Amino acid sequence: MKYNFQEVSEVKKMADYVDLKFFKYKPVPDSKGVLISQGSAAGCIDLTKIKLEDITEENDTIYVSLPSPELCYFKIDLEKSRIYDLQVNYMSRDDQKEFIQELYKVAEAQIQDTALETGILDQTRENAHSILKPILENISGKKV
Repeated sequence: MKYNFQEVSEVKKMADYVDLKFFKYKPVPDSKGVLISQGSAAGCIDLTKIKLEDITEENDTIYVSLPSPELCYFKIDLEKSRIYDLQVNYMSRDDQKEFIQELYKVAEAQIQDTALETGILDQTRENAHSILKPILENISGKKV
């Protein structure tokens, strides 16, 4: 089961303040970045985890206990994602790179969370049942 997503992610990094006893002085503005990302996530069931004990036969019916569905991958499509707003003028080059990497990590985590929230694992379970049942019934000649 594969889902495609588009997410808007925002990261803010507060600038450091200098405490001058009488007041706090903020020498630089806060840094901010907004990323519009497109990505995908896929749910799967690892059939290599099926053990002999997971398959039982009673009369004319075969019972197969499938492993739990899992999130195989979640990723951002870098070619289809773009930075909408980036305010890092007062950062060093290394800090800018680190800030942008953090923005992409936040977006990737959002894709993972959204995939799980939208029920990708439940849909994966349903798809496995509707795909594997007819295949196994044709192979075995029995009800599965």
